[in-house]
Amino acid sequence: MIVYTSTTSNVKISVRSLFVEKESNILTKQFIFIYFIKIENKLNEDIQLLQREWKIVDSNRKVKTVKGNGVIGQQPIISPNESFSYNSFSVIETFEGTMEGNYLFQKNNGELFRVKIPKFFLKANTN
Repeated sequence: MIVYTSTTSNVKISVRSLFVEKESNILTKQFIFIYFIKIENKLNEDIQLLQREWKIVDSNRKVKTVKGNGVIGQQPIISPNESFSYNSFSVIETFEGTMEGNYLFQKNNGELFRVKIPKFFLKANTN
């Protein structure tokens, strides 16, 4: 499984994706992908994940933007040299697509900063 990574402002994001064949339905054009995210804080202070923003593109070039507070119902605080991992899913209408985006974090002093989520591929034929 390919791992996509990027580091912005000393915060490393690693992503893996997996096609969920059993839950997908070619007839209704619902291709389900699970993605696994690991966020590593390489700073010397706590950071809190406040928001996420995703750009999801299928192979028909249909673009879906998803914005919201936190991830999986949480706004985790990540201590220095610690990490936070979670998984979620996305549904697209084609066999392939991409996802990318950013997280909005806050430092202890109130400073806000964005961290890039690397572009990664959703491919139904990878399993």
